[in-house]
Parts: sequence; structure tokens; C-alpha cells
Amino acid sequence: MRILIAEDDPATRRILTSRLSKWGYELVVTGDGKKAWEVLQAEDGPRLAILDWMMPGLDGAELCRRVRASADRPYVYIILLTALQREEDIVRGMEAGADDYVSKPFHPDELRVRLRAGKRILDLETELTATIATLRSERAKLEAAQQTLVQQQKLAGIGVLAAGISHEISNPMSIVTSYVRELARELPTLPERPGAMREYVEDVLPAALDGIARVNRIVADLRGFAEGGLEAMEELDLNCEVEAALRLARGHLGERCAVEPFLEKVPPITGCRHEIERVVVNLLLNAAESMERCGVVRLATRAREGGAELEVADRGMGMAPEAMAHLFEPFFTTKPPGRGVGLGLSVVHQIVDRHGGRILVDSHPGKGSTFTVWLPRAAAG
Repeated sequence: MRILIAEDDPATRRILTSRLSKWGYELVVTGDGKKAWEVLQAEDGPRLAILDWMMPGLDGAELCRRVRASADRPYVYIILLTALQREEDIVRGMEAGADDYVSKPFHPDELRVRLRAGKRILDLETELTATIATLRSERAKLEAAQQTLVQQQKLAGIGVLAAGISHEISNPMSIVTSYVRELARELPTLPERPGAMREYVEDVLPAALDGIARVNRIVADLRGFAEGGLEAMEELDLNCEVEAALRLARGHLGERCAVEPFLEKVPPITGCRHEIERVVVNLLLNAAESMERCGVVRLATRAREGGAELEVADRGMGMAPEAMAHLFEPFFTTKPPGRGVGLGLSVVHQIVDRHGGRILVDSHPGKGSTFTVWLPRAAAG
């Protein structure tokens, strides 16, 4: 243990140095109060100090006050060495911040006992500090676990809600879809008649079918979010699933955007075929809806260490950091009312996570967004 000896009397300083060295202490010795202050302020300064009351530069009492005022420094145990014997002088020294005192001339055994007491106190303080740090760490872990549990409970509740909504919407939409499709098939056979009826039907029918398709996508996303991964895993070629998803998405994208595919050779992945397709479709729809006018969406695949990577990039409106912080939360959306319920990206995140992958987003307001999905390579054999 390192100890500071600050004593201006050379004889006393030699005695202290000789005794403490024999007792196995590492010493820093000075005869000046200001130098002692510099030593105690150092990053690795001693934790125990013997200070003479009367010293040039700074006396022991003032040095005690300065040390105690340095709240950001580790605690220093201070023993005042003094020839003053009056009770009020001793009280004044202790009030200045000293932990103990030894009167001059001192008895070696008394000093050794007081040093041992100081060392025990410092050891206890160190153990207490470590214990407090451990408790704070454990508290942080508990709070994090509590937040995770709360979030899981919320997601479980949302899953139940999503399942109910999906069921309630699905049945009537099946009926509506059937009638509208029947009407679409019969439209060419309607007799040519004057009036606006036929033109009205021709105008409204595509919009109705598009609305139905949007509701069906919401139902599919709700069902996927509520049910989780129920499909069997198999070895897949990501490029094949991207091409299949692109064929599915083209009908929904219409003229809202053009997709430029750049598909490189990728290693096989293990996944659920329809879920991977859903990831691609949802990312494409999200990109298309982010653009106010018809634009271009880049769809790329490439090999990456340990797996395959999918990239969907648009030049749409982009997102602010505060929106990105909630991007994958269920029912969060940056779209205007009526253009989304905020499930597409949460479903994407859920699927990617279930496949052991990760998804990264790079987005800036007015400059578009890039979603990058990495999926692990299929295990050999």
C-alpha cells in the first residue's frame, strides 16, 4: 500500500520513512504542503496520508480541507501528525477532515496500529464501492429485464388483438372480394346503354379491387404477426424467393414505381419460403409508398460473410431519427391516415429475427431509405 508522508522536519521525516519502510509500505515523501497536494491530486495518488500540521506552503489542516472538497477523487484516509496537545486544536484538525491524529513525539507501535486501522477502513470502503457498483449493474440488468418483459407482454397482447382483427376482417372481405370479382367478369357482357352507369363501374371497379388488395395485405400481415413462424424451414435460394416476391408485388405496385433488380450469386439460406417472400414484398411496398411520385426502387442481393444480403433502396421522403427509433414497433407508421396501419415493417423485423438474421436501415429526410437484410448461410450437410 502506498502512503504519503508530508513532514517538514528532516529528523521526523527520516524516522517515519525508516519505520514505514520496514513495515512494508510503499512511500511518497515530501516536506512541503503544496507538493503533498499535487501528489494527492495525481491519478494514482496514495489513499493514505500522514500530514504534519505545520508545513510550508499549506499546513495539514488546510490540506485536509482541500482533499475533502475534491468530491470526484477516491477517498484518502488522513492521519494528522501534531505537537499541539490542546483539545480544541485536536477538534479543529478533525473538523478540517482528518480521520485520526498522532501526537509528537509518536510511539512506533501506536502509529502502526493507527495505520492498520486506516488500511482496514480503506479496504472496507473499496469493498463497499465494488458492492455498490455490482448492485447498480444488477439493478440495471433487472430494469432491462423488466422492460423486456413489459414489451413482451405488450407484444403478446398485440398478437391476440391482431389475430382477432384478422379473423373479423377476413370473412366479410372474402364475400366482398367474391362479388366484386364476379362484377368484374360480368362487366364486358353488360349491354351498351346510354348514361353514366357503365363508365362509373369501369372507374370505380379498379379502385375497389385495389382497396380490397390493400385490406387483404393488412389481414395477411396481421395473421403473420399474430401467428409467428408456423411454416417449415427448408434450404432456399434467396434469388429465387426475391424473383417470386417481385412477381407478387408487381400487381400491387402498379405504376407507383419501377423496380431495378441486381441479383448476384448468393449462398443458400435456411428459411420459410413464404415468409422470405413476405419480407421482400413488404419492403418493396414500403419503398413504393415512401415516394410521392413514380420513382425507382433498387432491389439487390449479394453474398456477405456468413450468409446472403438483400438490399431495398428508394429515393423517397426518408425518415427523421425520431421516427427511425420506433420504426419496427407494431402499428407505428409515418404514412398519412388511410395509407398504412404500421404492421409491414414490424412483420419484416419479426421474420428476420426469427430466421437468425438482422436488418439495418439508413435513412435521411428527403434523401430516401435503404433497408439491408442479412440472413445466415444454410448449415452444411
